[in-house]
Amino acid sequence: METGHPAPNEPPAGDATGEVPLSPPLAEPSFVVVPLWLWRVYLHPASWAFSMIAMISCIVTAMLSIAIAVGTWAALDSRAAGAWSAREGMVACLVIGMTVITCIFTMRAILKWSARRCARSFEPTIPLSEPARALMLAELLESGPPKDNWSAAHAQRWTNVVRSRSTARIFLTRRLEERAVRYDRTDRPVEPERVGAPTGLNNFGTALWFGGMAAYFAWSGGVRSPFLWIFGFFAVATLVRLIRRRAVFAPVIAGQGWIEHGSARWTVNDSVIVATGWSNAHVRVVGPAGVLSLQLQTGRGKDFEALWMRWMHPVPNLEQRAFDA
Repeated sequence: METGHPAPNEPPAGDATGEVPLSPPLAEPSFVVVPLWLWRVYLHPASWAFSMIAMISCIVTAMLSIAIAVGTWAALDSRAAGAWSAREGMVACLVIGMTVITCIFTMRAILKWSARRCARSFEPTIPLSEPARALMLAELLESGPPKDNWSAAHAQRWTNVVRSRSTARIFLTRRLEERAVRYDRTDRPVEPERVGAPTGLNNFGTALWFGGMAAYFAWSGGVRSPFLWIFGFFAVATLVRLIRRRAVFAPVIAGQGWIEHGSARWTVNDSVIVATGWSNAHVRVVGPAGVLSLQLQTGRGKDFEALWMRWMHPVPNLEQRAFDA
């Protein structure tokens, strides 16, 4: 019996003119425009409770630190004539250090608890129809947008909140959307390309800046200057993050549905991009590999267009790898 379907090896039938219709173009992956909304958080009543708890925690921590310092100084002064033994000095330093660390972690826990309470109270005020609801909830739960110093676990937790509520690959501002709609698009294969500064991202420059500030305070105030240790800590932390990725001097490479920086890799299957700005886009790629921060120019033919064309490609090629740069 004949059926109305062509045989498996037959070409598709043409129309009345004999021409074979072209297949429809692939749909472009979705993106979401984020409205200006953060100011509403600070006007919400729960934010006042959050601010009060944060202020009280800071005051308590400061008072405990001052009390410990004064007590230690009095003890040292009273025993100035008979100097402390090595054991007594070690015990005193240990007690002081543990007390200060306990105060800091207690304040941090209180701040996290109050931030989550604020987020839960504000969540019902975000309409279910709001396209950027997933991003808003993630920023509320994590007390703000993604940051460079987030750990991989922290970035993964943020990404899980967003991806469980949205399929968008990019969240961006209205001004960037006005530029992005003019970018070239293609469903044909594209080659990997460098984006951003030659050394990859501004983390390396940030590490140099922190290191320079630490050197300045070491020169002006000596090793006792607290600013030396503060800036030195941030410089080392930034370099450690780059060394872990084996990406101290590695460029950022964008390919067809993926981004690589050293050994770290983000794909459209497990990561999200958040972009803000206008003439220069502040791009944060968030996923299991952590947070990658980039400053990209948004003009035609510039880096943000190259990134957009690859990250928003309708046919991701996750087997593709970065070329040898």
